[in-house]
Amino acid sequence: MSVLALDIESGSVASALISLDQDTKNATPQIISYQRQHLPLTQHRSGSDITRSLEKTLAHSLTYSAEVAARMRVHAPAQNLGKVTKAVIFLAAPWGTPNLEAGASQYVPGIRQYIKEAVQAAFGDIPVSFYTSADAIVFGSKKLGKHIDTLAVALRGEILELLLLNESGPRGYSTLPLGSRSIMRTLQTHGGLSLHEAHSMLRLQTHKDDLSYEPLLVAGRHLSDTFADGVQLLLPSGTTTNIVVMGEQPLGEWFAKHIAANPRMESLFTEDSTVEALLPYHVKGMVSHGTTHDPFILLESIFIGSI
Repeated sequence: MSVLALDIESGSVASALISLDQDTKNATPQIISYQRQHLPLTQHRSGSDITRSLEKTLAHSLTYSAEVAARMRVHAPAQNLGKVTKAVIFLAAPWGTPNLEAGASQYVPGIRQYIKEAVQAAFGDIPVSFYTSADAIVFGSKKLGKHIDTLAVALRGEILELLLLNESGPRGYSTLPLGSRSIMRTLQTHGGLSLHEAHSMLRLQTHKDDLSYEPLLVAGRHLSDTFADGVQLLLPSGTTTNIVVMGEQPLGEWFAKHIAANPRMESLFTEDSTVEALLPYHVKGMVSHGTTHDPFILLESIFIGSI
């Protein structure tokens, strides 16, 4: 049997089918199907535009996962992987955010009911539960041992989420109105690149040490400066904090490099602080992921395996 996982954020929807051994407690979850569909990239953003695009992208994602499940039922009925028994939905900002003072999560009004109806229309009357992406980040960071004096940085489509963690759990949360799609817009506007060319350029630059392509340099400086502005409001200066960046590859590693290279970091953190991107090898043994490198789905799969 399988669980449908959806990761819904400001710029994309990821859908995954996750196999869990119902007879084994704390069994390793296995990602058997994965796809992330991005909302159309536009130069202008508005809440209504993002909502309309989300609805279409969600429908495409559910159709894809439903078709994969149907093929499994036909071609491998004995394994029973095509039977989806429940759905677990993770909402990132702005759709779902943690409220640390209230000790509860906040969701955009109506979003959960809309998603529940869409899921059940595609998979039948299955249970649907909701969490924030931050819930999975907090849980996964603790499982990975990356929760002590750690700043988790989630690079999402239109929003940067900052989550300050320590041994007692989350102690600070904030968002910044800048994300991975801002990088794409910069490459299109200042570099004159198509979306495909922008992705190719990012992959090339990730494997270079000089980060020399000017439009990318500008985008990285702007994003890391905005990050520094947000950090100043979230934690005291001179704090020894380990920064863990989570983002679709190659953007996660690219942004981690720009954070580490930004001279403003010296005044915000001590020399003992570290910057790293969350990569698939970090979750080795906790989730069977095949070629899935999406850090959010990986952490969410670990979370699903615990509930």
